[in-house]
Amino acid sequence: MKNRLTTRLDLEAGVAVREDSRSKLLNVISKMQLLQTHRKGTLQQLLGVARLETFFEGDRIFGEMLEKNLVLVAEGMLARSIDVGDGWFNMLDMVVEGLPINETVLLDRRRCNWSAEVVSEQATLLFIPLDDMTKILNLNPQLWQNIALHALHTTENIQSIWVQA
Repeated sequence: MKNRLTTRLDLEAGVAVREDSRSKLLNVISKMQLLQTHRKGTLQQLLGVARLETFFEGDRIFGEMLEKNLVLVAEGMLARSIDVGDGWFNMLDMVVEGLPINETVLLDRRRCNWSAEVVSEQATLLFIPLDDMTKILNLNPQLWQNIALHALHTTENIQSIWVQA
């Protein structure tokens, strides 16, 4: 009897954890400006493929994590670095909540490798597998527009910094 009760409590706790993580995922996705759209079903599609992962100060995000996923910062701050081909990573900028770490992963051909390091005490990142994100983007031009506008704002900021230097 005690074993069955323990098993049942463990199973119910597992369901509660899954429901809690799903509600947290829903909360994160619904707050991200970059993922906002008027098309019905997009939120459900993102919920079906996205996952949240927690990292701590000093943790590095690189390689396949950034090559096979679109990664957005849900909580925390990261220092983003770029390798332009010489094998050295140079710090590019700081990435804050709501912004992607590796938006260039959506390009067919990329010239640079990216890396990011958690600089806040803790960071929660939203991972969306690249294949799934591509399918969702193809069904939703509003998301493409959001990403394009983000890229244009980033380009404008970098150009203004470049001219001031």
